[in-house]
Amino acid sequence: MKPILYESTETLFENNGLGVLSDCQTCYVDEERNGLFTLEAEYPITGRWYKEIKDRRLILAKPNMEQEPQPFRITRITPSFDGKKTVAKIKATHWSYDLSGVPVLPFAAANLAAAVTAINSGTTQPTLIQLTTDKSVTARMQSTVPRSFRQLLGGMEGSLLDCYGGEYRWNRYTIELLSARGSDKGFSIRYGKNMTKLEQDRDSSAVYTGVYPYWASEEGAYIELPERIVAAPGVFDFSKVFILDLSSEYQEMPTEEQLRSRATSYIINNGIGVPNINTKVSYAQHPRLLDAVHLCDTVHVYYDALGVDATAKVIKTRYNVLKERYEEIELGNARSSISNTIVNVNTTIDDNRREQILLAHEIRKELEETFDSLRASITDATTQSASQLKLTADALEAMISRLDKSLTETMDANSATWAFVERVQQLVSDNDDAANDKFETIERYIRFLDGTVVIGILGNQIKLKLMNDTIFFFAGQDDTTDLSKAFAYFTKDELHVKKVTVEESISMGPWVVSIDPNNDDDLYLDIV
Repeated sequence: MKPILYESTETLFENNGLGVLSDCQTCYVDEERNGLFTLEAEYPITGRWYKEIKDRRLILAKPNMEQEPQPFRITRITPSFDGKKTVAKIKATHWSYDLSGVPVLPFAAANLAAAVTAINSGTTQPTLIQLTTDKSVTARMQSTVPRSFRQLLGGMEGSLLDCYGGEYRWNRYTIELLSARGSDKGFSIRYGKNMTKLEQDRDSSAVYTGVYPYWASEEGAYIELPERIVAAPGVFDFSKVFILDLSSEYQEMPTEEQLRSRATSYIINNGIGVPNINTKVSYAQHPRLLDAVHLCDTVHVYYDALGVDATAKVIKTRYNVLKERYEEIELGNARSSISNTIVNVNTTIDDNRREQILLAHEIRKELEETFDSLRASITDATTQSASQLKLTADALEAMISRLDKSLTETMDANSATWAFVERVQQLVSDNDDAANDKFETIERYIRFLDGTVVIGILGNQIKLKLMNDTIFFFAGQDDTTDLSKAFAYFTKDELHVKKVTVEESISMGPWVVSIDPNNDDDLYLDIV
């Protein structure tokens, strides 16, 4: 979508506001896990709406492949000239940053639900934004002085993130503190497949072997554990203990069990005992293929020869608003703080891997051209006889064989001829937008999901899924991974159909079963 400009006081976003910034030259949204959420754009000073672009006005833009468009408040406008073009560089922050100016009264809460209620009800300024959570955590949170709404969310000792953990999703009028914003979709980067570069750095200088929790009051009361130290998981040949002061977390003296439980959760949430492993990875992918991976999703990185078998989360995304695709992603650890980047993913297409992308596009083009005939076969198979289903299965199995061979050759290719390289470079540089439009058209009919192929118009109730050893017709979401929603499927040499309607007769080898035309309750069994 094109970004849309609104007045600073807009709250509904139900029309085109002051105007659609259709002549915007660039527009990107950067979002970090539990961190920044900003927009950067370039707009020509000769553009239609340039004079309307002012401080504090709002730009509505889509921030990623998943969410609806979000409002960003303009914070800086910098006109510039580089010898070729004169543009205004625009910087904006998600409107939830306004919560930095919304004070919240002091409070004390015994659990997360009570803390969320206290923050929402304790604001001294009106705000449309409300805090919600799907987590249930029992731990004390206390704010002894007035603090801003956004400061209480994270970024200080004793904040919601510090006390309860979780992952934020900023969604217009709602801030969601979730147990997990993303998921593990099985996306991997592997040596010999799509990996082009890997560098790993292991730093154990900040490793602790245990935590020493204690609580002390201003009146002199004090409590610690009988064993004093809660050990971090693992085997160590040295001792390095982190001293954990819990005095501010409990208004009254906690029990030994509360101290022990809090120390254990601190070890887990902060990775105590785990060395800091930094891994930089580059891989050959067209940016459009990254739409299956989103912020906070888990990604797997493998390089057997180097002993790399790492799992990390997507901790930062850069989304191209105008082209509606991710430009780059960064992977890192799953801690609340994202100061330590583990993986920096370069999504620029490597010249030596361009041929693979070209061949993959050609395979999808071939599938698109055969879709109409496949759809006709599917319709016949689901409404007529089982014999037509068998014919469809034979044709699909032949196609799967061809696909498997083509994809294997594509992924195992280690080099490309310069002719192919130049061809892809030409396609990427001169026809990027047209190619993306074609790619979206193809994806409307054919999708590749975790090693399977789904054929069928998006939103249609009848679709076909091709798996390693099964072909089945189903209704529902594309990511169905079992046969629970299948109404007909093939496996090896067997056909399974949940419901078959026979109008007159059915043939099984030399036998024919038919309905008596004079009596619908009788069947005839004949030999042909």
